[in-house]
Amino acid sequence: MSDDKYKNTPLAKKLGLADGMRVGVVGRLPYAELPHCDFVRNPRAACDALLWFAEDEGEIRSKIERLAGLAPSFWIFWRKGLKTGLKEQDLRDVALPLGFVDYKVVSFDDTWSGLRFKRRGA
Repeated sequence: MSDDKYKNTPLAKKLGLADGMRVGVVGRLPYAELPHCDFVRNPRAACDALLWFAEDEGEIRSKIERLAGLAPSFWIFWRKGLKTGLKEQDLRDVALPLGFVDYKVVSFDDTWSGLRFKRRGA
C-alpha cells in the first residue's frame, strides 16, 4: 500500500472543512483552495473549526486553553524544517498534559504541517 493514498485528497476534506462553516483563523492563513467558509480572524466566539498557524511554543502555551474552547477540535500548524524550531513533538508536549489528544496529521502546503487535537474523551 502506498504512503501517497491521500495525495489527491483535497485539502479542505483533509481538514474537515465544508461550505458555510465558521472557521477561526489564528496567525496568517496561507493561500489554499478552501471551501466558501466564514473565516474569522482571531476568533472570540464559537467556531465550527479552528486553524492555528503557530510560530513558537510559548504562543501555544499561552493560548491553547482559550483557543481550544472555541471549537470541538482544532488544528495547530507549525512551519516545516528549522524555520522556527517548533516541531510536531513540541505541540504534543504542550497539549497532551492538558487533556488533549492528537488524532490526525496533515501537510497544509510546502511550508506548514498540522496536528488536529480534541479534548480526551470528547
